[in-house]
Amino acid sequence: MKVNKLFFYLVTFFALSFNLSTREIKVRLQNVRMLYNNHVGNEWSYEIKVNDVIVEWDIVASIQVEDLINIVITVIEMEKSPDIGITRKQISISELSDYLNKEIPLEVVVTEDRGRYSGNEAKWRFGLTLF
Repeated sequence: MKVNKLFFYLVTFFALSFNLSTREIKVRLQNVRMLYNNHVGNEWSYEIKVNDVIVEWDIVASIQVEDLINIVITVIEMEKSPDIGITRKQISISELSDYLNKEIPLEVVVTEDRGRYSGNEAKWRFGLTLF
């Protein structure tokens, strides 16, 4: 009887210490396209993070997921006063099957905030795939 109790306590300890519901998914950035640029700028950079892991062009990244997948895309027009656009998307584990092995299109709008073209926009589209 003491062995069973000890086993129960050990299993409980490990289950509480390590989240057994954590999954690993893979993500790939496979599409980046500027849809339009109405005099916002010419020098650009972008960063894509999925659950705080940076995802680079056409490289498979492994992501640890517990209950939410958080995608954040930042696009920066590189000038003295940078113009920045950000988009975010959350996907819960319960809806993950709707997104697996399909391209997820996400768009980012960057708005010029200074000068004679103030208010003009540039739009980018990114395609991520989860698998």
